[in-house]
Amino acid sequence: WEQGFSALQAFKGVNGNCLVPDKHETPDKFNLGGWVSQQRQSKDKLSEERERRLNDLGFVWDPLKEQWERGFSALKSYKEANGNCLVSQAYKTPDKFNLGVWVSQQRQSKDKLSEERERRLNELNFVWDPLKEKFEQGFSALKSYKEVNGNFLVPQRYKSPDGFNLGGWVGTQRQSKDKLSEEQERRLNELSFVWDTLKEQWEQKFSALQAYKEVNGNCLVPDKHKTPDGFNLGVWVGTQRQSKDKLSEEQERRLNELNFVWEPLKEQWERGFSALQAFKVVNGNCLVPANYKTPDKFGLGSWVGKQRQSKDKLSEERQRRLNALGFAWNALVQ
Repeated sequence: WEQGFSALQAFKGVNGNCLVPDKHETPDKFNLGGWVSQQRQSKDKLSEERERRLNDLGFVWDPLKEQWERGFSALKSYKEANGNCLVSQAYKTPDKFNLGVWVSQQRQSKDKLSEERERRLNELNFVWDPLKEKFEQGFSALKSYKEVNGNFLVPQRYKSPDGFNLGGWVGTQRQSKDKLSEEQERRLNELSFVWDTLKEQWEQKFSALQAYKEVNGNCLVPDKHKTPDGFNLGVWVGTQRQSKDKLSEEQERRLNELNFVWEPLKEQWERGFSALQAFKVVNGNCLVPANYKTPDKFGLGSWVGKQRQSKDKLSEERQRRLNALGFAWNALVQ
């Protein structure tokens, strides 16, 4: 007995507790696990002195109860550090206790837990249904995101300030829409949740084009133009032209209503011709100085020079229209 007690003292000195595994042997091959088991089974037969000495050592008479208390204590510490009881299944405490497995066991055996244990877990706001809790956590984070950013276009790898993987959660809701409860889907719809990100992104960029037109009066967005928030509107406009055949009828209609420029080179020529007409009305001729710009900053002098240089490449219709205006193909001769 003294040999076993001494070995138990040594075990506690190394491990900090008396929870000896059933088959544990000391370095000198003493079966400490079997000895500990014997003390539990024969507790009623132990002398008062031996029982006292074991109690003074923190001996565990009921290892299942001790294990539960250890798990509960670890869960309290986890909540203090993380603010919730959503422990991942693979999580282990710094002292290697598998808290994730313990938490899972409590959920699976809820009907077998004593009223006291269930009460203590409830007081800790224990999560009996992690999927439901995860939804609530994500829903709350999504509302906060919209308040800050004004939309639901959460980047795929975005994490909320508290470390919650909101980007991943949002993607999961879209992929598993058919598996959501009616209530969950309704709540997301009430929040104007974006189920189709491509459609939402198009709307956002269309809005940027509308803003550009309000400021500039046209949809002739330069190729490298970016909005104040860094969005490359010029590239997006180019993409709409290239993929016109792939746009929905509604999208094409809305762009047309905005007087979208599908052929910017044609539009640019018409703008120059119109400016030349206005110049002639004021000046009586088409002899535009090389550096001349219209009141709205259009480089009419440069445009006129290009028409002269590319006369052979102009269509017959354009040459005809310029001739009808009295265009000076050779300014020196004129």
